[in-house]
Amino acid sequence: MNEHIIIAHNEADKLSEFQHLMNRTNTALNERAAANPKAYKSLNGTALETIVCDTMKELCGDTSFRPADIELKSGQSFPDIVTAYFQSEQGNRYYGVEVKTTKENKWTSTGSSIVESSRIADVSHILISLASWALP
Repeated sequence: MNEHIIIAHNEADKLSEFQHLMNRTNTALNERAAANPKAYKSLNGTALETIVCDTMKELCGDTSFRPADIELKSGQSFPDIVTAYFQSEQGNRYYGVEVKTTKENKWTSTGSSIVESSRIADVSHILISLASWALP
């Protein structure tokens, strides 16, 4: 008799959980920026990417995402941050975060960091994290 174990992975539940983590991350970053706007206004994109990644790791405790699975890629990669949500013999699957910032009250992008050829393989969903420090 052949026995098979079938494990169902509900990607919709994982995506919802990832969106919840990102909403919590966004709320925390907004609260921190409001408490110390001068410090956040001085951040460049690379520094903000690090802060977003660290905040995600800090807030993932009540999710199935682990800090060790959240990785800052940055540089010439798209997206800037990836986190594994499914690991199998065929390889990992990832969610990604692309971090964008502006010091003005407008969003214009040349698209230089969002290039499909620089996309990290196995990233199935990418969320764009936008930060605007045009605070009064």
